[in-house]
Amino acid sequence: MRSTAPDSRAERVTRICLIHAVGHETAALLLEKSTAVDAIEALRKRAAHGGTSQQTYTSIINHRDFILNGAEAEGARFLLPGDAEWPEALNALDPTTPLGLLVRGKPSLAEATARSVAITGTNAPTQYGTDVAETLAYELADMTYSVITALISCGISHAALLSAAHGGTAQAVPVAVCSAGLHTGRGAREQSDHIVAEGGLVVSMYAQGVPTSITRQQQRQELMAHLSLGTVIVEDCAVNKRAAAAEAAGRPVFAVPGPIDSPQSNAVNRLIRDRRAYAITEARDIDQVLTHLREDSDTASQPTAGPATRTGDV
Repeated sequence: MRSTAPDSRAERVTRICLIHAVGHETAALLLEKSTAVDAIEALRKRAAHGGTSQQTYTSIINHRDFILNGAEAEGARFLLPGDAEWPEALNALDPTTPLGLLVRGKPSLAEATARSVAITGTNAPTQYGTDVAETLAYELADMTYSVITALISCGISHAALLSAAHGGTAQAVPVAVCSAGLHTGRGAREQSDHIVAEGGLVVSMYAQGVPTSITRQQQRQELMAHLSLGTVIVEDCAVNKRAAAAEAAGRPVFAVPGPIDSPQSNAVNRLIRDRRAYAITEARDIDQVLTHLREDSDTASQPTAGPATRTGDV
């Protein structure tokens, strides 16, 4: 497991450029046995023979200073596993742990996500879904939970993000996670500026200019699941991927029940029926479940003279 972050700026610059040029999975393979600087040197030697290596090396060299200098000019920083600000929960993603994260905003990412809940759902909600997302986000922020959502210009995530940014306390930090490069996509720059101005954070696994994709959207969901203590789903026709990401991270799934004749609520209602999610109607429901699970975990970690027994459910 990667635990020590390279200290040199050269290593950070080279790592983000390597990710930009070949993607996280290929970069991870290259970095298993060497630093990013050494990996680039190996590519340089192979580049003399032309082909793909030459194209990759040229791309990295051409973008090396541009990518990180541009990020720093925007007030972003590039975090690596092992940094003090790196959330330890992300190490559970190993061997698919992100090789680095671009983060914009003043708060510490580790501190902001230590007590956090992710809110997700459809991009085409009903008014009911929008109202519920806004209310839950505001209530959670008021209870000092940071709210983690996708950075998107519409839907449940957008409603929750804006509500969390406008409410809550100094301890509750709105965190927007991108499925593309920082400021890449419709309205991304304006949303990012607004969240940062409200004391929040914007997070991306990708360099500026990298577009979104179905794969990157799923990676974003997995990142959100691991960063948070649990995931709330409000109206969604494709709940399985969102629920599965939380389940894979060992986090509880919360679902907001909706009208039985609403297409946006049918799949969410089934999650509750199949006991894959806790039915919740307010933020206090979420807090009670998380408190109970934490107490159970604390009890289980304590040495006992005999077998422990559980006396009740939430």
